[in-house]
Amino acid sequence: MPGPVEEYAPGNSPPAIVEDWGFLGHLTVVQAERLKEFREVLQSNSMTRDNLGKASDKHLLRFMRAREFNIKKAMKMVIEDVEWRREIAGRKMSLSSFPKVAEFVQNGLVRLIGKDKDGRALLVVRPAALFPRKVPDMMEFVNFFIFYVESLVKYVDSLGFTEFTAIGDMKGWSLSENFSLPVSQLLAQILQDHFPECLRYAFIINNPFAFSAAWSLISPFLEVSC
Repeated sequence: MPGPVEEYAPGNSPPAIVEDWGFLGHLTVVQAERLKEFREVLQSNSMTRDNLGKASDKHLLRFMRAREFNIKKAMKMVIEDVEWRREIAGRKMSLSSFPKVAEFVQNGLVRLIGKDKDGRALLVVRPAALFPRKVPDMMEFVNFFIFYVESLVKYVDSLGFTEFTAIGDMKGWSLSENFSLPVSQLLAQILQDHFPECLRYAFIINNPFAFSAAWSLISPFLEVSC
């Protein structure tokens, strides 16, 4: 037997594609009510009120979708994010702060190439330009990643979106030269915990056979949505 038909909030309609689940314009009555309650909970907490009390609905929905509209879990995520941002607030963040990684970027590690068919920022990442062993301090990777994604999120927001699309071009990639499990795990964790629901689509091209080994190590640490 078919399940119950969900009732959508006034002015909202069922999403045409599953990727639009939980977005503005496609909220069910329950989701809209939980979003309202989530904002009220944020306003009642001094820590989150000062940081997210006036945040837009589309921004708050990133945390709600990441925790499937569970208010308690979304609130925990927000509090941990606020605490984390306070910890990194004093870090020097400019491209000159990451000299080794900046060389990789200049050699094509990551670049914006335009927009996808829907108008979102389109990013190309070339892991073959990354040599983790040449960067002795893992924090250089971390700080660069935070700096870059923060800048990217601001650009994405200026386009009217909360997400971007990424293409991973694996041409020339080597498991022994261009891969570090600790770095990959740490950056994936930061993306999931502090930039939730920012990656709309991810495509892998020129995929070498060895990448399946790397993916088998990384995938257990990834959430279904990030």
